[in-house]
Amino acid sequence: MNAALSKKKRSARDSETADAKPNQSFRETVESIVVAIILALLFRAFVAEAFVIPTGSMAPTLMGTHKDIYCPHCGENYRTGASLELPDRNTGMVVVGTICPNCRSETPLDLEGNPNDATFSGDRILVSKFSYAFGKPERFDVGVFKNPGNAKQNYIKRIVGLPNETVRITNGDLYIRPDGSQDFKIARKQQLSKLLSMSHLVHDSAHQAKELLDARWPLRWQPWDEGAASPPEDSWKTRADTGGMTAKLDAGQSETRWLRYYHDWPGTDAWDKARNGIKLDNASPYRVLPITDFYAYNGYLTVPRWKVYDEQGQFLSSYRSGQSLSQFGDVQQGAYSRMGAHWVGDLLMEIDIETEPGEGALDLMLVRAGVEYRCTIDLTSGDATLKIVDGDKQHPFDPPVGQASDDPTAMQSPVGQTTARAGDRIDIRFSNYDDELRLWIDGDEVLFDRPTTYDSRSYRTREEDRPYWTAENPLDGAPLAIGVSGVAATLNHVRVLRDKYYIALPKQSRYGSAFNDYSSDHGVANDPRSVGRILGNPEDWGTTKLWAARRSQEYTMDEGQYFPLGDNSPESADARGWTGKHFVPRDLLVGKAVFVFWPHPWNTPVPFTPNFRRMKLIH
Repeated sequence: MNAALSKKKRSARDSETADAKPNQSFRETVESIVVAIILALLFRAFVAEAFVIPTGSMAPTLMGTHKDIYCPHCGENYRTGASLELPDRNTGMVVVGTICPNCRSETPLDLEGNPNDATFSGDRILVSKFSYAFGKPERFDVGVFKNPGNAKQNYIKRIVGLPNETVRITNGDLYIRPDGSQDFKIARKQQLSKLLSMSHLVHDSAHQAKELLDARWPLRWQPWDEGAASPPEDSWKTRADTGGMTAKLDAGQSETRWLRYYHDWPGTDAWDKARNGIKLDNASPYRVLPITDFYAYNGYLTVPRWKVYDEQGQFLSSYRSGQSLSQFGDVQQGAYSRMGAHWVGDLLMEIDIETEPGEGALDLMLVRAGVEYRCTIDLTSGDATLKIVDGDKQHPFDPPVGQASDDPTAMQSPVGQTTARAGDRIDIRFSNYDDELRLWIDGDEVLFDRPTTYDSRSYRTREEDRPYWTAENPLDGAPLAIGVSGVAATLNHVRVLRDKYYIALPKQSRYGSAFNDYSSDHGVANDPRSVGRILGNPEDWGTTKLWAARRSQEYTMDEGQYFPLGDNSPESADARGWTGKHFVPRDLLVGKAVFVFWPHPWNTPVPFTPNFRRMKLIH
């Protein structure tokens, strides 16, 4: 009996244990979920948070709602804004075409037949709240903050002004004056990653449009000699196909032979002729256009929605998807015209060049406001020497710390040691941004024995800071040049980039140009066509009053106040136009943008194909 009773007790105990196990497992699961939620909330509140970029105010650093295009003519990959499609899907606008920043062709979008011509959502980014919880924002940080006018709305901009200083926007550059100082000094981007992130593509020789090659449209890189009316024969020989451009120079050239960049691209009429197989032999290889603040993101072409869709959102039978935009009649373009609205003089070149063994030199030249900023590399010793040449004058760089500007050695040129030698193939990057020359060889920055910074205001007033051109020397009409002497050379690839141009808007104005309105003082109409005509005629650059019509604005920050601007200056509703406050208080800063963890996926060849190439750190 005791044995039977013991057996019954064990059976009851086992049954209770069996009942307890699912209850305990359920409780542990619930506890784990609760803990995970609490940790996620704590992580979100104090460490990091994910955001979606809705608009293009930070393009090209960050993408809002956009199109991602591979140019069908030259192959350049670029992104164009589509935020205008968002406000009203029934009566709003539709992006039906784009403008390539490289070849400037108009590309109709195949909205019906190509899934990758669809509108993509903005970048998904990770924002570090930890960065600003225990540290202070630094200049040019990309920061997220609460809208001072509506704390429920998050903004993302680049922080350019810090507490207790005045920011001046003039001629596209930022100048800073700390409290207690009388002098404004230009704001410089110290990190290469930030400098490149804030740059815009002007030209890539690897991407050539087949239609333009077939029509014999002149290449943008042309041999040049002082006073030459046409490309000299005893100089560089250029060749291009859809795989890119190469330029070769034979050996035995004792004098420097120059290859210059002419920023000339075909207009609408020339493009139409090229598409129809008409030759463009009469196009001048030395025609010049200024490099301006054209933005690929703002090169969208739109029509009212009712021209593409019916009331049910279906494509109209009259819409010829992917065919000429002439089917719509008038097509509206994004900010400014295909020309751009403001001349940009801060430029950067990236070149892949190979030289044959021997004794020779490599010269690089960037022109801004008629002044030649030169770098000469001795291919025997590797020494790189910088100079600022202004006609028959030479301007000094900033003196070393502790040296007076009137010291007799102030005119000495900065010299740096490089690894470049004749017989090598080398990658070179040479920039003139924010009154500073910088040089990189095979990815490594070259250190110079003296400062490579300067103050261009000492030899160019604000009105004189403009493009220059003469019949003998195109100057800002062909503002980049590569020269070689003594050895044979082959240029394999070259890219041209430009710096950001910040527009000085009228205060409490959201959008506009840097030019004052029409007045008898300036005699310039503030509209894209009038500005475009002046920019497109180098003979007018020295006589027009356009440059005197450029606006300058100042903004002063007190303690705990920050001044944010969007990277896409023509289409950014930032602190320039805010009413009341033109700053962000410290307590409204959310965090620092650090990583694009999910850019838009591709729709083909497989839906939701990850776009790994655009996952990146944010600079």
